[in-house]
Amino acid sequence: MERRKIYKEAVSQAERLAAIHDPSGKMFNVGPVVVQDDGKVVSVEFLERRAQAQAERAAKLAQGNDGAAAQTSSLDKSGVANTSTYLQNVLQDGVNPARRGLIQVANENEIKAKRMSKNQQKKLALLEERPPPRKPVIPDGIELPEGEENWLALWNLSDDELERRIIREKKRKAAERKALREKQKEGKAERRAARDERRRVYREKKLEWKAIKGGAYAF
Repeated sequence: MERRKIYKEAVSQAERLAAIHDPSGKMFNVGPVVVQDDGKVVSVEFLERRAQAQAERAAKLAQGNDGAAAQTSSLDKSGVANTSTYLQNVLQDGVNPARRGLIQVANENEIKAKRMSKNQQKKLALLEERPPPRKPVIPDGIELPEGEENWLALWNLSDDELERRIIREKKRKAAERKALREKQKEGKAERRAARDERRRVYREKKLEWKAIKGGAYAF
């Protein structure tokens, strides 16, 4: 997962630079890129895949609507008795058999994942890992934006180096959480001290007012 993240970030970084210096992407060994209205840089290939997926979903939806309309027409012609028979065939305990099968498969996969050790899950992920994307290039003379990590420099990290990187990142996040908790504790103590000070001042003012009222009554 960490290696896949590095691949993704390196390609995205190269695409952002390509949008500035070479929208064709050839200088950076990536595909053509475009800048969307919100300023986000995306590849033309991604837009094409998204458009194709949307078209496929629309076609499946239209096909499903046509099938449902045909089934409805058939039910109308066959009458109430056939309607009951149709529902009994399609539904089992109120659940579509196809849907039931998907639920069973999902449950089985979840059980298998729980039974597998972390090492087994890691090996399975490596077996199912897709081929890495085409390695981008940052031409000489083009600098990364200030504050950005050079993801391309991490492209060929060994497994041991990746493990150490993950451990360092976990330690860094743990230190950040600890610092945040300490800061929250300090803020809580400060707020409590301020509250006590307000109460002390209020009590003193109240005593002074009582003393003034008592003097006025005595007079």
